[in-house]
Amino acid sequence: MWCLGRQDSANKLKSVVVLQKRAVRNIAKVDYRAHTSPLFKKLDLLKVTDICCFQTALFMFKFSQSQLPSKFNDYFSRVTSVHYYTTRSSTSAFMLPFCRTTIRQKCIHYQGPSVWNSLPSHIKWCLPDSPKQDSLKPDSPKLGLGFRVRVRLRARLRVSG
Repeated sequence: MWCLGRQDSANKLKSVVVLQKRAVRNIAKVDYRAHTSPLFKKLDLLKVTDICCFQTALFMFKFSQSQLPSKFNDYFSRVTSVHYYTTRSSTSAFMLPFCRTTIRQKCIHYQGPSVWNSLPSHIKWCLPDSPKQDSLKPDSPKLGLGFRVRVRLRARLRVSG
């Protein structure tokens, strides 16, 4: 799911999203034309696109903590490596690479820094290891910051999409 720029990958993701929406409608026992966003919220489920965004943020977290294989050491560049003076986003931001096409903008090389730079700084350093669907209840004491990360990602996706 990293590079959804290719036409066949985009079509596969679209069919997975359609199947997920159909499944949520069946679980909630509503009409086949019902809107699914309220159902996802009611059932405390993540959409496929939210999971993809969360996985991208987790990948960037692991990159910033040097927890990825050495092949990824030079994959992203920080703002501080380009600008030798203080900028508004120079503390923990990554440079967005130039992309001539919108297809290229859908790859991890562009989406990673884009998602990471959009997160608030207090969330960037507290990402959990994996999103657990069974721990998405807001009242759960073991929930921690992972739920707030997912809520912020959902809000960001709603605003942009």
